[in-house]
Amino acid sequence: MGDKGSQIRIFLADTGEEVAMAKDAQIHLSPTEEPEQEPSVWSPHSYEISGTMTIDPKDAKRLLNMFLFSRKERRKMFHAVTHGQAIVFVGHFNAEGNEPFEAPVCIDRPSVLRKALAMAHNTRFQYAIVPADCCTRYVHLDL
Repeated sequence: MGDKGSQIRIFLADTGEEVAMAKDAQIHLSPTEEPEQEPSVWSPHSYEISGTMTIDPKDAKRLLNMFLFSRKERRKMFHAVTHGQAIVFVGHFNAEGNEPFEAPVCIDRPSVLRKALAMAHNTRFQYAIVPADCCTRYVHLDL
């Protein structure tokens, strides 16, 4: 469809709160498949969006915090696993030759949690702190 140059606002999907405003944004929007109908009639199909943008440093920090665990959250997780609790999160797996699937994964040791966070580069994922005996029902992560 072409390049667009303008300001872009970034909002939270669930609350509608504005998180950041990007300046000097260049976006390229193109369909990944050819539409089956004439161009004047809209029909749903997949698009690929790519672009670059400049974000104010204070907004960039706030935006980055949405994707990474804070130090407080990491300390809370480590405290839990060192005091008889476990962390359960939903892992997304894609085994070769099989359909992708999701499964709950349990972490109950600080060394495993440290390795898992390092492998994910502290990227945020949904988790729950549960009693350690709940780990018998879930896949156990050993790194």
